[in-house]
Amino acid sequence: MKEFTVNGMVGQRLEKDGVALTIADIKAKPGTQFVLSQRTELEAINALQETFTVSERSKESGMLELTMTGDDPQLITRILNSIANNYLQQNIARQAAQDSQSLEFLQRQLPEVRSELDQAEEKLNVYRQQRDSVDLNLEAKAVLEQIVNVDNQLNELTFREAEISQLYKKDHPTYRALLEKRQTLEQERKRLNKRVSAMPSTQQEVLRLSRDVEAGRAVYLQLLNRQQELSISKSSAIGNVRIIDPAVTQPQPVKPKKALNVVLGFILGLFISVGAVLARAMLRRGVEAPEQLEEHGISVYATIPMSEWLDKRTRLRKKNLFSNQQRHRTKNIPFLAVDNPADSAVEAVRCATNQSAFRYDGDGE
Repeated sequence: MKEFTVNGMVGQRLEKDGVALTIADIKAKPGTQFVLSQRTELEAINALQETFTVSERSKESGMLELTMTGDDPQLITRILNSIANNYLQQNIARQAAQDSQSLEFLQRQLPEVRSELDQAEEKLNVYRQQRDSVDLNLEAKAVLEQIVNVDNQLNELTFREAEISQLYKKDHPTYRALLEKRQTLEQERKRLNKRVSAMPSTQQEVLRLSRDVEAGRAVYLQLLNRQQELSISKSSAIGNVRIIDPAVTQPQPVKPKKALNVVLGFILGLFISVGAVLARAMLRRGVEAPEQLEEHGISVYATIPMSEWLDKRTRLRKKNLFSNQQRHRTKNIPFLAVDNPADSAVEAVRCATNQSAFRYDGDGE
């Protein structure tokens, strides 16, 4: 890598050999040296992902919690606040773009809806003129009013679903509530249509044409209101995201947890020690019973037990060998047959000697 030296001032942009650098502020003593390192975008993203996590505070609450770990509390705070602010700005920009697209769509649809409304009104007027100004009775007017009300609610749900589908999935409670309400309204519309089918044909036709006019007028008014709302929202986009609390650091380090590490170290050491003892015992297993030799065809004439007295004396002597007083002494070495002739091990040796001599004499005869 090519090295070069350049002088500059704080707050001024430096450019040399394809490198651009701006130091906004610096707090250090004269002569302090800093090492700058360059990372690729992917390296920076991977490094951030190792310490940065996003989790939902509670299920389906819509509240996100950002956490980050590191050794510089001030840097962590700046990074988290920067991430939250960038997300907020992106949300506002996306909301403004969506409002702009929706507004353009409404501006294209309004002339078509107005034209359909005019055609529906003309058809109703023509039919009434042909039937000598046929009007609806009280029952038909009540049914028409209910049908128009249901249609208006369904149209509002259609607009609402277009917005919700951009924020939630269909299994979200808000989305499920909208779908359930739509299903209820559709069932109500079917019930009203059955009542219309039972009316005279003339009343049915007038009601159908009147329904088209009222529904078209309601849709047109809804589109006009929506156009005004989007115009206002576009000019003052605030997004649908809020930063509830700024980033704060814990007063005490969250890692490492010394008490937990001590406990885990103790448990791990205990397991390792037990495992080492068991492994050593398995690797150093010898003959534990005379039957093991007899299974391999080896005759056993006698068994000599281990002397507990000699074992204690031997361990005591080994311990004393490390002291300054007994380090170079070689006397007082315990001899079992002399020091403790009544020991069970000595008796077993005598019995084994007598049996061996008896078998030898018997074989000689």
